[in-house]
Amino acid sequence: DYDFYDTNKYYESSEDAKVNMQYIAVILRTADLLHITMDRTPVIEYNAFCPTDPISVLEWQKQKAVRAIRPMDVYDEEGNIDRSAQQHTIAVTAYFEEANQAEAFFALGDYLRYVKKELIKSYEAIQNSIKKKGTDNYLFPWNDIDDSGIKTKNFCKSLLKFELDQNSILQMLVGHTLYNDSSVVIRELVQNGLDAIKLQNRIENKNQKKLTEGKIEVEWNSENRVLSFSDNGTGMTVFEIENYLLRVGTSKYSSQSFQKEYPEFVSISRFGIGILTCFLVANDIEIITNSSENGEANRIFFRNVDGKYLLRNVKREELPSYIKDHGTIIKLHLRDDASMENLEYSIKKWIVFPYCQVNLKIDSDKEIRIGYKSPKAALEDFLANDGMGLGNLDNIIVEQTELNGVTMAYALRYREYFQEYSFIEFNRRNFISNDNNRNPVPVGICFEGIRVADSTPGYKRETFLAVMNTSDSKIVRTNVARSSIEDNAGKDELLSIIYSIY
Repeated sequence: DYDFYDTNKYYESSEDAKVNMQYIAVILRTADLLHITMDRTPVIEYNAFCPTDPISVLEWQKQKAVRAIRPMDVYDEEGNIDRSAQQHTIAVTAYFEEANQAEAFFALGDYLRYVKKELIKSYEAIQNSIKKKGTDNYLFPWNDIDDSGIKTKNFCKSLLKFELDQNSILQMLVGHTLYNDSSVVIRELVQNGLDAIKLQNRIENKNQKKLTEGKIEVEWNSENRVLSFSDNGTGMTVFEIENYLLRVGTSKYSSQSFQKEYPEFVSISRFGIGILTCFLVANDIEIITNSSENGEANRIFFRNVDGKYLLRNVKREELPSYIKDHGTIIKLHLRDDASMENLEYSIKKWIVFPYCQVNLKIDSDKEIRIGYKSPKAALEDFLANDGMGLGNLDNIIVEQTELNGVTMAYALRYREYFQEYSFIEFNRRNFISNDNNRNPVPVGICFEGIRVADSTPGYKRETFLAVMNTSDSKIVRTNVARSSIEDNAGKDELLSIIYSIY
């Protein structure tokens, strides 16, 4: 809290009485976390107390093994110690002498992983303080832990760990195994933008500020083969880039800290694999992001999924006007084998009821507005454009019903013979031609406006014209590929709602 705990508060008139309470708190916290050396667990004291409780024994063993906690040396390109370089890593030296200390060894490892997370939080707090309050003279560089100095007796000298083949993992996650449609990159990046804009509005609403009019721009430049996605959402900090964007399987929206601050927020993204889908169509990726949280702007460059990335700070005057206040631009430099021939059809297939305005621009063509305001509007537009070849629509109506957070629309035709309305049957095989310029049929299940299934809601395949959407609902979850609903109690509850509406 930079306002309550002033970073430059005077407690007396003297210059010596100027206090940075936040910095003091960080230093005390760090000292407490790292005071785990063996001097706190002398053998004579252990023998005097003779603890028997398993937790106590584990804690004593864990700390008795730690010989030293010290800054880690920094080396130059020639392998020599660089005394002028700022150290940022804490090196831990420990030795487990007894064969029965395996549990203590693992416990120390778990603790140090926790310490690293706490150090990063403190590091971020001080960095934010420097940017917001100009407290440059308060240095806190520590943001990493080195545990290579932890040794064990009677165990293998080298610690064993899982090694993941990144190319194989990529193929498993975004290749034919999980995603067999390269157009999912469009869905993943647009839904990331939708989440960021939705969160930006929540933050502004919480702070009683004017809400940002959210907008996502998707642009395809066929000459340069660049596909770009721009949104004026929250943007990303360096911490979020390193801990969420670049970590497969982690999502900011699923983290404990985020859930605690925004317990009612429902995101589309939750698996943390969206950036990987980009490598289905591109090797070179560029991201420019400007965080609304601390005004931090950065540019990131990727070259291949298994390579390194480059990150540099960007001055506000260098930012594109679209994200001057906050937002993110992602540019994909597409490979020659990646086709954008059906780009309009693909984006309309996935983005059906977006949270905010989504536009598509292809080369110099006019912008195309993507999505509909409601399920009813989608069906009415489809029928009005003679999507089913039904001819006279005087005996057809579209109804929309809302129940327990689920909004569903369905088309009905009045049958004179029976003197009642009935659902309009639909079979995709009899409808879809090879003309990919046609708009996708608005039949299916959508979560937060993104289509996850193209079957009639409540059925395993298309049966009649109906489409549903649910927003801010935690009833059900989708699978990782977002091709169906997870089979759990939430699915049963959703089906119950759907059948009640029918």
